[in-house]
Amino acid sequence: MSTSTVNIVTVSLREAGPLVIHCAKRKKPVMLWGGTGVGKSDLVEQLAAALGLPLHTFIASLKTPVDLSGIPVPDMATGTTTWLRSEDIPSFACVLFLDEINACPPSMQAALFQLALKRRVGQHQLHPDTIIVAAGNRLTDRAAAQRMPTALANRFQHFNVEPNVEDWCDYQASIGGNEIYSAFLRARPELIYLAPGQESERIKVPADAVAFPTPRSHTTAAECVDVADATTRFHLVASAVGEGIAHELNGFLPTITQLPTFGEVVANPKSARVPTDPSLCYAVVSMLAVQATRETIDAVFAYAARVGGEYEMVMAAEISRRKPELTETSAYTTHSIAHQNEVL
Repeated sequence: MSTSTVNIVTVSLREAGPLVIHCAKRKKPVMLWGGTGVGKSDLVEQLAAALGLPLHTFIASLKTPVDLSGIPVPDMATGTTTWLRSEDIPSFACVLFLDEINACPPSMQAALFQLALKRRVGQHQLHPDTIIVAAGNRLTDRAAAQRMPTALANRFQHFNVEPNVEDWCDYQASIGGNEIYSAFLRARPELIYLAPGQESERIKVPADAVAFPTPRSHTTAAECVDVADATTRFHLVASAVGEGIAHELNGFLPTITQLPTFGEVVANPKSARVPTDPSLCYAVVSMLAVQATRETIDAVFAYAARVGGEYEMVMAAEISRRKPELTETSAYTTHSIAHQNEVL
């Protein structure tokens, strides 16, 4: 994916979290770069929750320097003015999220110089435990981003966030998302993000497209998969991610009928139908990971071994994320020992 950001390390969402926390421990502000809808805001929300801190969002593109500095209040005794603290500079410990920081004009970005470097605005100091995280799009994302002044850029540690399918599927699992759509994207991982003007095999997103695939729009599309009427479902999915991907999904969904049910797998793990299409293999192991229990885990792994090593490892990884209590079972332990030298 091309970017206008230069000399910035590129990381996944999963990698970005620990890196931001490491910077936060040293009171260093972080700037997250990335395309529209890749999950930067969600990542900051999750970090705040993980750190046990409230999230305080400052949307820079909606503010002016006056909003940041506060209101002057006269002190008649001294003949001077003091500045009433703006609510945008919280006095309590929090994650201060400077969103859309480079979508605001240069005057607003200049107003953030002192906040980023000295953790203060005028006489108002941030709480010592407050963490500063900023986010913005790149110039090539055509998202109203402005060039960031070097004086402001040099006060942050920068990470370019690239989306990937596994991070998206993990998030979907955490919110109880549609595992069939997750299986679809695992089979076509190149579709996780295509900005206007980009293309992949069989899919080209027009340069002037307004509906295009991003992690955010895929989440919307996944909510429509269970719509019974095929035409309505196609229109709803296309409205989020575009017609090309809606057609691809329509071609994928009928193949789901070729999969065994969970009951068939548990009853006959050695003889239940095993798909040969890679997308269906992803679908069946995703289904098993969702429905596995202590009582069925032996049958689940016995069947997954027939599907194949790569898919069995995908299932095991899903189980460890969704149901960590099942990692203590003998079936999971046996799998881990057998595949300890393999990398997914």
